[in-house]
Amino acid sequence: MNNTQNRNLGPNNPPPRLAPQILSEVNGVTTLDNDQQYTTPPVWWFPHTADASRVALRTEKGPKIWTRTSRGSARDDLQAIAAKIVATARKMSGDDRINIIAPIEKAPLDERSPAPYHYLLVDGDEAAMSFLTATSLCATPNVQFFAEPFDIPLPSYIATLEGFACQDSPDSNATIATAILRQLMAHQHLVDYLVQHAKLHHGQSAADLAAEVLNSVTVYSLRMAHNKMTFYMVWNLYVNPPDMSLDLWMGWCAMVRNLTFEIHRFGHGRIRTGDAQFKCTECKLNDHPTGLCSITAIPRWFGVSFATVAADDKTFSDLNNGYHPPPSSPAPSSSKGRGRGTYHRDDNTQSHLCVYKTMLKDLMPHTH
Repeated sequence: MNNTQNRNLGPNNPPPRLAPQILSEVNGVTTLDNDQQYTTPPVWWFPHTADASRVALRTEKGPKIWTRTSRGSARDDLQAIAAKIVATARKMSGDDRINIIAPIEKAPLDERSPAPYHYLLVDGDEAAMSFLTATSLCATPNVQFFAEPFDIPLPSYIATLEGFACQDSPDSNATIATAILRQLMAHQHLVDYLVQHAKLHHGQSAADLAAEVLNSVTVYSLRMAHNKMTFYMVWNLYVNPPDMSLDLWMGWCAMVRNLTFEIHRFGHGRIRTGDAQFKCTECKLNDHPTGLCSITAIPRWFGVSFATVAADDKTFSDLNNGYHPPPSSPAPSSSKGRGRGTYHRDDNTQSHLCVYKTMLKDLMPHTH
C-alpha cells in the first residue's frame, strides 16, 4: 500500500505542502515558524507601477508574477540578487518550486536610471503566487523586493501641475479638481478618445464610461522645498483609467499633459515638463520624490537608514500628510577664523591661553 502511494507521487502529483504559519506580528514585522521575518505595508500602499514593466513573456505557463528590488542601487552581482529573491520567496510562501527568470533588461542597475529592474517568478503554485502578490512588498534583512501581478494595471497618475497661487488645504485641492474636471469635459476630443478606444462593460453606455473616468479626477498637493526656508506647492493629478490598452491610455494622458488649466481664483496651472516629473529611488514611481515615499516610513523597514526617523518625526512624509522640513542645521561657524591670531572679545573676556601668558609675563623678572 505504501509502495503504491509512493509510485503515485511524482512531478505531476506532488505531495501537499504545508504553508508557513505566522508565529507573531509585532510592530509590522511578521515572523514565520521557519524563522523568516519580513515587513509589508497594507495592500493599498502599493500603487500602480510604471508602464515600462509591460513585457511580452506570456509564453511561460502557469501563474507568474513580476518582482523587482526596492532600490536599484549599484549592485554588480545580479546572480546574487536573484538568488536572494527566490530564496526569500520560497521561504515566505513555503513553495520550494518557485524559480526566477533573469532581468528583462540587461542594463546596469543604477538607481538614477529609469525603471524597471524586473525579474519574473515562475513555477510556483497558485496559492504561493497569490500570497506573494497580496503581500506586495516583501522586506527582509537580506533583500527588499516588490511582487506585482503579471497583468499590471494601468497607472492612475497623469501629471504634476504647478503655478497655482493658493495655499495647501483640502478645499483648494477640491477646487482645483473641480476646475480640471470641467475643463477636461470641455475638450471634446478627450471625451471622444475615451468613447472610441475604451471597452464598455455589460450594460454601460459610452457616455457613462466617459463620465465615470472624468468624474474620478483627484488632486493631491505636495509641499516641496528649494531649501529649508523656501517652499513651493505642486499638485498631482490622478484619474481612474478605463479598460483599454496601455498604449492607448498613454496617448490620452499625453493629450492631457499638453493642456494649461486656468482657475479664476488661482491663476494658471501648468504641467511640469519632462518624462519623469519625479524619480523616487525606492518604489521607482514618478509621482513623488524619494523623500516623500510612503514605503520608507514603514516601522522596522529593513535596509533604509532614515526609516526610524521617518516613523518618529515624519521628516520624510507621505503624499497625504504633506512635507515636514527636516530639523534645522547647526549654526554656521564664525567667519573670524580659528588660527593663532589675536581675537578681541566683545564681552571683555580672555581665553585660557591669554590668561596663562599674562601670568607668565607677571612672574618674569623686570629688566631696566
